[in-house]
Amino acid sequence: MWLSIKTAGVVVDKDGCPVDSDKDGVADYLDKCPGTPAGVVVDKDGCPVDSDKDGVADYLDKCPNTPAGATVDKDGCVHEKISISLNVEFDTNKFDIKKRYHVDIKKVSDFMKAHPETNAVIEGHTDNVGTAESNMKLSQNRAESVRKYLIDKLGIDPATITAVGYGKTRPIAGNDTPEGRQKNRRVEAVIETVQIK
Repeated sequence: MWLSIKTAGVVVDKDGCPVDSDKDGVADYLDKCPGTPAGVVVDKDGCPVDSDKDGVADYLDKCPNTPAGATVDKDGCVHEKISISLNVEFDTNKFDIKKRYHVDIKKVSDFMKAHPETNAVIEGHTDNVGTAESNMKLSQNRAESVRKYLIDKLGIDPATITAVGYGKTRPIAGNDTPEGRQKNRRVEAVIETVQIK
């Protein structure tokens, strides 16, 4: 059995050639990344190549060609937060959706279909006219009407949408003018997800 020997600080094999333990083509005495997995492309120092210079070697990089300077995860991917907003207003004491909002709701549907991991919370609100109890029920009905539209008309999975009524507890405008009350009679949602690039 032949054992490698050390000559002038370099371990050589029986033929006098420097040993390359990980078989990456770079001798151990020059290899700055010993133990590289078999078949991985390495540079002159025996280290796995990182073509896009994101700090993740090509053989582990699930998102090659990330832009220079981008912050990446362990897989070499950029996570970008994206969102879509929805704001639907209602007439006094009503929860039926006006046709002019169908396009906006369709955009939310398209967003959710493009990002199936997304969950949405549809929030219903009212102005301050009426009792707290009746407004709570009305706001829930408004949120449910938008949720139902997304499910029944646009094919969104019911498990991904929640409807919550807040009554008159979260105004976005003053209730002392008709315009302010109109803004408060609404359903809104901000749907966010993380896109991997």
